[in-house]
Amino acid sequence: IEGIATELYPYYEHFLNVGPFDGILLTGTLARKCPIFTKVAQSKYPLPIRISPVNEEAAVGAALSSSLVK
Repeated sequence: IEGIATELYPYYEHFLNVGPFDGILLTGTLARKCPIFTKVAQSKYPLPIRISPVNEEAAVGAALSSSLVK
């Protein structure tokens, strides 16, 4: 769990250079079913941690994207 959170840290740093953010949204089964991951992520990243309110995030994103195509 520590390794996963550490491996993702460079992406966090990159996004901080892109613009200001008010939190981190965790998605997927690990975020939902492993509360220790949320605790570890919160200890590594100073922004508030939230869990995605939907399951199957990729499918929802694809459906939303397809609704924008004309």
